[in-house]
Amino acid sequence: MTTLSELLPAGGGGNEVEFIASGTLPNGKPVILKANGQVEVVAATSTNISQSIPAASATSNGYGLAIDFPQISFDPNVSGRFIIAYRDSGANFSINVGTINGTSISFGTRVIISSSEHQWTAIAFDPSEAGKFVACFQDNTSSSILSGVVGTVSGTSVSLSAKTTLINYNISNIRISFDKVTAGKFILSYKRASNNYGTVASVIRSGDSFTVGTTVTTNNGQTLFQEVECDPHNADKFAVVYRDYPNSQRGTIQIGTVSGQNITIGSKIVFQSNAISDSHVAFDPNVANKIVLAFCNNSDGNKGYVKIGTISGTSVSFGSNVIFNTGNTSGDSFLEVHMDKKTPNSFLIAYKDTGNGNKGTAVVGTISNATISLGSEIVFYNATIYKGDMAVNPNEYGRFVVFFNDSYGKAIPLQMATTIVTTNVTASNFLGTSTAAYTNGQTAKIMLQGGISTNQSSLAIGSTYYIQKNGTLATTADEPSVIAGKAVKATTLLLKGI
Repeated sequence: MTTLSELLPAGGGGNEVEFIASGTLPNGKPVILKANGQVEVVAATSTNISQSIPAASATSNGYGLAIDFPQISFDPNVSGRFIIAYRDSGANFSINVGTINGTSISFGTRVIISSSEHQWTAIAFDPSEAGKFVACFQDNTSSSILSGVVGTVSGTSVSLSAKTTLINYNISNIRISFDKVTAGKFILSYKRASNNYGTVASVIRSGDSFTVGTTVTTNNGQTLFQEVECDPHNADKFAVVYRDYPNSQRGTIQIGTVSGQNITIGSKIVFQSNAISDSHVAFDPNVANKIVLAFCNNSDGNKGYVKIGTISGTSVSFGSNVIFNTGNTSGDSFLEVHMDKKTPNSFLIAYKDTGNGNKGTAVVGTISNATISLGSEIVFYNATIYKGDMAVNPNEYGRFVVFFNDSYGKAIPLQMATTIVTTNVTASNFLGTSTAAYTNGQTAKIMLQGGISTNQSSLAIGSTYYIQKNGTLATTADEPSVIAGKAVKATTLLLKGI
């Protein structure tokens, strides 16, 4: 059988056009077309950002009265926009739209979702549609059942759908996490009030409507502080972590998978063989099947612990425990761990340090394979925090916001040290590849899109190659995602057509 590579001409396909080189053009490298008609090699520019914890003073949410059960979620589709949820002093389930510009935070007017006695609330933006979020709550107007609404944000204004019953029995400890791959799908986690069993369900949002799948028990016993997080790399996969009270209050994790809306839960895996109070899990957004797990170890003076986990199917193997707080870590009030896609190999833990006057405290961690290194504890709020929540700003580098109550609702930005990497290539300005090496001002022959670049090396035949920020080629997409072409020989790339 004749192969595609055998049909290709030896000389490169005949799509060569001459341009003036702007700067040096290495042999075979991707180039862009500049506004002046010259060509430039694809390249990246790096800018370092210093750590700043906190990055600014705390900002009041504008409500001016005591709050409880604070929650925060960033809109991944609108830069700098987030939403906070809380129980206000009138026991209403309330929200504000927040905006962060640089380190400056501002809030829109408070909106009441439900005016009844509420304790458990959960809120999250849907990554599949800009401005859409889901709010779930313990609905005490109807015997503490689980209700939900869909919200739409425009600027700092919010419109709400009619309330929908999601679970028609008494519940508590609500958490939700959206599937990062499957549009409109999220995992609902809660505790049944009748038996205290941990429970999950797959829910699909379509417009302002919900479809709830069959509920599945994670733990047939009292389940405390169950948290849920969806895998950003694998559709229909998630992790739950909790304190397994019947099993000596040990820290436990399970991996769940979804088929349609049917959930299968993997076996219970003990990540801490003695009692814990609270645990939180974060998936590594840059490394598939890698998680970071932070928890409060009751059996060691309530010290704060963190460890790395590696997922294989529904199994999880763990690295060694590392202590991030040697004092009393009040995990059931405020303990969060998050990772930022734009800051690889780093994570941030924020918590209420009961051993240091209940102050808001943070620790930056770095990962090297299965090894964790921790920075020093940093007080970001030098007063008592009662409860809190933290979210990562997905459109910034290393930027997090903590929403907490110290009698009033307040938000404060935290900045990890990071490096901003920008590039001159866009989805529309990629022109082709240089046919040889050229210096600034030379007339350069460029193999245009649709042509055949024969001066490559070490390509995997049959693979699609993407242009990286720094101008190299790889089989995985970068940001922005720009396809260079398909490898038909180890040295030959069939460039994408215009």
